[in-house]
Parts: sequence; structure tokens; C-alpha cells
Amino acid sequence: MQIDKHHNQPKINKAVTRADKIKLRTELTKKTLLEMHPRLSDDGQNYLPSQLSDSIETGFYVRCTSPNNKNFYCKGRGNDKHKLGTFNGKATSITAARKLAKKVKDAIRLGQDPRLVLEEQKSQITLIELIDEFYSDETTDWRKKSKSDFKNRTDIWIKLKAQNKKTQKHVRDNFRYLNLGSKAINKIALQDAKNLKRGIRGRYQANRVLADIRQALNMAVEKGYIPRNPFVFNERNGILFKEYKRLDKLEAYNETEVKLLRLELSKDICPSRWDQRDWTIQEKQNLIARLAILLSIYVGRRYRSEVLNLKWNDVFLCVDEPYFILHKTKTTNDEDPNIKVYLNSTAKAILRVMNKYKNISGHCLNIPLSKMKSKYVFPTLTKSKKNHIQDIRKTWDKVCTTAGVRKLAPYMYRHTHWTTLTPDLSWEEKMVLGDWKSTDMVKTYADTNEDKKKRIAAKANQTKLKVSNA
Repeated sequence: MQIDKHHNQPKINKAVTRADKIKLRTELTKKTLLEMHPRLSDDGQNYLPSQLSDSIETGFYVRCTSPNNKNFYCKGRGNDKHKLGTFNGKATSITAARKLAKKVKDAIRLGQDPRLVLEEQKSQITLIELIDEFYSDETTDWRKKSKSDFKNRTDIWIKLKAQNKKTQKHVRDNFRYLNLGSKAINKIALQDAKNLKRGIRGRYQANRVLADIRQALNMAVEKGYIPRNPFVFNERNGILFKEYKRLDKLEAYNETEVKLLRLELSKDICPSRWDQRDWTIQEKQNLIARLAILLSIYVGRRYRSEVLNLKWNDVFLCVDEPYFILHKTKTTNDEDPNIKVYLNSTAKAILRVMNKYKNISGHCLNIPLSKMKSKYVFPTLTKSKKNHIQDIRKTWDKVCTTAGVRKLAPYMYRHTHWTTLTPDLSWEEKMVLGDWKSTDMVKTYADTNEDKKKRIAAKANQTKLKVSNA
């Protein structure tokens, strides 16, 4: 081994170093990329990018800057590098990126601009590839629930990977309308939105899926993949269903409607009527569902995830301050995962009635021993995967029809509570009771008196216009 005279260090054979670098290359596969992670800094607080070169295509490599961000690149002239795409967890994305790297290298060899090749390739990506890129894009502002909902909707109606057997049959029967995911985004037109609308089951679901695709195509326009967004919806083209309306844009039930609902919900709950006849299992289940609806309105909590799965272990009917405890909701954190919900007189009366009669045999509110083991406040009396009530929409539709009120979504119970039943509370007081982080969140669930005045004035103006036109 030769010795360097100036530094007294052994000289390194350049040929050996080159061979070692070649050995460090590996074939980029799905397994190697899934196992690839960024390096941690010395203090363990930040990520340092890691890089892995492909042994098949020279100049093609992947760069990992965070556990969920792995991008493909191709070396250009000098120190230039060209981004080819993002790894989405599938082997097909590696193959496509490797082919694109070869095209870029061929363009450089022929003296052409490689950016033209990349722009042409980006406009030819399919809708599924665009949706995967949109979902994994770190610049997208996601809420946890909205991100999971977006993935579920696109998996069913764009990637056609439904889990439910009925939905699978619906997808097979309407495949000619739903086969849009494999289409290149530069060939998508407004007619595809009309076809997709025909194939998706449910008015609200169709509107949400179309809105999801429109968001992804907006990102494609911003990145220069396509010149314009073909999914432009307005009243003239009539793409979206007219019934589609955001919940926070709807008007909550007013005082008169709340009184009518309370009378209808409590009609069969009067103790004097319980022993007048024999109750069937379905009638008992309907009575329990009515109690769940009434409690949801008077506590102002999420009916599906916080009221229907409530357990007796978390209910404390004290004389002075009755309350129940919620665990790991959307507004809790790891430091304090439990929330106390204090009860008003109506909510306390509902829970006390159910607690009083649940163990009395022969009573319409009696819960069988087989269902009491689960300790749910609102159990199912029939066979079910879960032991508590999961869907109250059929009961709710009958209640709205009989009471003669507007048929709004059950989620509007919460809007009604914080708008109509708590009019004298300030924004800060509602924020504390509802366990919100800011008053801005309160304003999405509760209307101010000023908002009500504006709506009434708008209705009055419309009435005047009709009278004057007549």
C-alpha cells in the first residue's frame, strides 16, 4: 500500500472506490423502498435526506426526506436533476419512473430539452395516479377525518375497490360509468363527470366524489399538468345534485320545531303509557332510538361517535352535578383523553328513566341480560355486529314526518343545541362547554342573532318581490 508523503495517510485506489460505489447501488423494488427511511440528525429532532440509486437504470435514484415522502429523480446535465414522480407504495410507480428516466436520458443525449418530455408525461398520468399524488402531497391541508373520508370515497368509486358486497355488485353493474380511474387526465372532459354522477350510488356521495376529483384536478392545473380544470360545476350545466348543501350552511331547527320534535319524541316515553299494552322487540328498539335522539339534541354532542356508544360505566347521575365522560374524541388530546359533559335537566331525566327501568323485567325499557353485558346505554335488542345502536335514520325520518318539521340530517342535532337551546351563552362559554379549541369552531355550529336577522330579512325581501311581481 502506498503512503501519502504529505499527510502520512494510505492512498486510496480510485478504481476500488468506483467499484465500491457500484456495489452500493441496488435494484429499486417495492420492498426496498418500503424499508427505506430518512436518517435522523445527531440530536434526534430532524430528518436528514437519504438517497438510493438504481442498479438497472444509471442516473435514476430515489430520495427520501421523510417517512412518507419518497421522490424519484433522474440526473441531468452537470448538477441538474429532474423530478419524475412520487412513490405511492406500488411497484407500478417504480416501473413507470424508470421508463421515464430512460426517456429523459435519451432526450438529453439527442440535445433536446428534458422538461418537454416531463410535461408531456405529466399530462398523460391517469386519474388514479393523480389522486394518489394529491393524497400524499404534504402541502394539502387535511383534517384527520376528511383525509380518511377522501381515501374511502376514491377507493370505492375511482379505484373500484369496494369492500361491501352490495357496493361491489353496484360497481359491476355500473362499470361503464365508473371506469374513469384509468383515463389520462388530459383526456378527461365534462361528460365524464356526468357519467360518473350516473354511476355513483347516492346523491350526496356523488357530489362529494365529484368535489374530490375537482380538487385533485385543481392541483394538476397548479403544477402545470393540464391547462385547465374540466370539472367546472354551475347551475347551468347541472352536474351536482341540487339537494347537496353543506351542513353548516343549513338553518338549524328553531324553537317551534324543537317543541314539535320534543312532543313527538316523548309521545311514547310517558310512564303512564308503558304498561298499557305489550311491546314488540321492534317497538322497544324504536323507543330506545327515540331516547337516543332526544339526548343527542339536549347535550349537543356528536350523535354517532359520542352518544350512541355511551356506556353506563361512564355515566354519573349525581344529585348536584350529573355528567358523563367521553373517551378519545376528535377534540381530545393524548395528555387529556377524557372529557366531562355536564347534563341539563332534560338530559338527566332521560338517563335516570333508562337507568331506573333497565333491570325491571316485563317493562318496555327492560334490557335482556345478554345485552346488559355490553353495558351500553342504547343497546340493540336484535342481532348486530356491535351491541349498541348504530343507525337512527329510519326512526328520525318517521319522527320528522309525523311532527311536520323539516327533514335535516341527524348531525344537525348539534347545530340545533348550540343555536336554539343555548341562545344566552356567549361564544367563550359555548367554546368551554362544547370543548372546542377556538370560537371560530363554535361559529360553524351556532348562529348569531345577526345571522338570523339577515335570513329573515332575505325571506321578507323575496316575499315582497313575489307580491310586487304578481
